[in-house]
Amino acid sequence: MKKIFCLTIIVFGLLILSACKNTRIDIEPSKKYEIVKEKYGEVTYLNEGNIVFKAVKEEFEHIEGIDYLFSNRGDRGSVSPDLKENFYLMMDIVKKDNQYKVLVYDNVLKPGTYLKKAFIMTDYFLPVDLDLVFTILKNHDKEEIFKRFTIEYTKKNKPNETINKELTLIEAFNYRAKLDSIYIAFSNYDLNFQIVADENSIYFADIFNRTMLYPLNVDYEEYTNVYIDTLNDTKVMFSLDNGKTFKNVDNRVEELYFTREEINDEIDQVLFLYALTHEELTNKINNLKKQDTPDFNIDKLKELPNIFDKTYFENNILIYYYKYESNISENYIYAATINGDTLTLNVNRFEGSDTAISHWEELITIKKSDIKDINQVNLVLRTID
Repeated sequence: MKKIFCLTIIVFGLLILSACKNTRIDIEPSKKYEIVKEKYGEVTYLNEGNIVFKAVKEEFEHIEGIDYLFSNRGDRGSVSPDLKENFYLMMDIVKKDNQYKVLVYDNVLKPGTYLKKAFIMTDYFLPVDLDLVFTILKNHDKEEIFKRFTIEYTKKNKPNETINKELTLIEAFNYRAKLDSIYIAFSNYDLNFQIVADENSIYFADIFNRTMLYPLNVDYEEYTNVYIDTLNDTKVMFSLDNGKTFKNVDNRVEELYFTREEINDEIDQVLFLYALTHEELTNKINNLKKQDTPDFNIDKLKELPNIFDKTYFENNILIYYYKYESNISENYIYAATINGDTLTLNVNRFEGSDTAISHWEELITIKKSDIKDINQVNLVLRTID
């Protein structure tokens, strides 16, 4: 009886294992080569196995047959939640008939997938001139490392979040890129070489020795050490009384000496939001998460769409600033400045010594006519000595 029971358990276990295996097909490189050769003929693989994330999926949606690939992707199983959430597809750079091509696929597919349809080769469309890349590598006797690069195809999807810091080459490139722009990075962290490029510029560096190899007229240290001095940017008029009166600077302190400068997410216990339209203001307030500060009045904030109506937004934008302090540290709006497509709200604070808590709240109005072409708004907080 025990033997029958044990055999039953073993058979049941094998059935479960078999069922698990049948939920996906894992495509090994050798199988990929076989499928692609049968479908497209001889192909030279220049760089393989790169993960593309959803942030740039719009760049791939034009590819014929991409819907079939997505509808037949298999379950990747126990991968990190971040990878599972953001994974889009796999990408190789190949050469066919002396032309650069992009091969897209997934190495985990559903059972029953017609494999030939799940591997798609398309014309090269990435935002970098590969002939220039290979010329630069050849001039430095590094042609062979291209196949060893990890490729990151990415998009700048949020405003700059650093001030006065030493950045990596990729971070520095991202900092200088416009919001929503697409760029690509080729990295080999074993050999310490990196290329970052878009359609208009390309940088090649020895990231261990912090040396720019191309272009030679760019100094690596200068390029990667970022200092944001928004106080020298163009000042625009702002109002703290809903547009009744305007000024371009608050000169209550004649000489400014700062002990600390912070930007955006570096600033603790602050709520900063802006709206260019009445609809945007309403949506941002409705989607606002609960604030972890003892004296924040969310009900007061919810009244803003009633106070600032659609007529207000015909000519103005609204910025809301709230800062919680664990002592009496006065905050005040110093200036609003613009540089290119970026508007910065410059706030000064005095470091307090009293232990009583305090909060500082301002509603800032800026005329739309003064900030044309702005698509990014930053907050910079400076502590006065």
